[in-house]
Amino acid sequence: GKALVIEDQMETRLWDLFQIDRRPSFTHFGILRFKDLELSKSRYRREIAEGRLSGIDDPRTWSLQSLRRRGIQPAALRYFVLDFGLSLNDIEVAAETLYAENRKRIDEHANRYFFVPEPVSVEIHGLPATEAAHPPLHPDFPGRGTRTVPVGPKFHVAKEDFDRFRGQEVRLKDFCNVVLDHRATFVSLENKDIPKIQWVSHGGVPTHVVMPTGFESRGLAEPEVASLRVDDVVQFERIGFARVDHVSRAEVRMGGGGAGGGRRGGGGGAPVAEEGRFRARRGGAARGKRGPTAWVAPAAIPQLADADELMARLERRAGVRYAT
Repeated sequence: GKALVIEDQMETRLWDLFQIDRRPSFTHFGILRFKDLELSKSRYRREIAEGRLSGIDDPRTWSLQSLRRRGIQPAALRYFVLDFGLSLNDIEVAAETLYAENRKRIDEHANRYFFVPEPVSVEIHGLPATEAAHPPLHPDFPGRGTRTVPVGPKFHVAKEDFDRFRGQEVRLKDFCNVVLDHRATFVSLENKDIPKIQWVSHGGVPTHVVMPTGFESRGLAEPEVASLRVDDVVQFERIGFARVDHVSRAEVRMGGGGAGGGRRGGGGGAPVAEEGRFRARRGGAARGKRGPTAWVAPAAIPQLADADELMARLERRAGVRYAT
């Protein structure tokens, strides 16, 4: 790094005095840092020792181990670094730049699956006899085939979707249309232009997704997720890309978000209700101001269109100023 230029000049001077001809050459470069991220190895070591971080691969450390756990491909990271070249100028770049590079490499290969955080049980009245739905493994590659999602009168949907659309007609993605409630009413099978939500039938796989913020999203995934292998990278629709950490009969654990895609910020994110609770818990660590959203028009970044809803859900703490 360029911080060692003086030391290297001192060594060069000593080599000159001792007439040493065979010597290494130095290449100096500036700092490449991510915007709005404060990285500190000493702080991470302390927080790991205190139990505030799970280990060096905790997604909040931004270590190479944590990037691997989140599904960042080595080739994407290498290209991201080399693309800036070597310069004495310090460079600050948004993390989304890395995510976008990673997305180019994984999107084609990442099969799609349903994941329902904070599941709410729903029973559909009047549903025709159907054994399974067959959504595509990847919408852009129909030749890859379909996956089999068992169906029946009982389903689970995400609590956020249930609270938002209760009493309205919605489409259970790639399956049917219902008027949503705990006892929902079947409407039709045709693909209407109405809100589409994720769903998992009873018998879904308990799944635990650790987000880049450290937030842990727990819910149910469709049964075929249990057949995945460690290191597989998939996309949970409307959630984001995730890498498989662990598979067992009891649970599937994933490192999610940040690999590209997702609902909030382009890097995978928690539903707004869950994110609101997570940020409220973090509020005690605030230093005067909390700004969990961004000063940006939703038309420019649609994933931030729920900013007002997120702010409204935050629990206010004395001495903290809240601003979008």
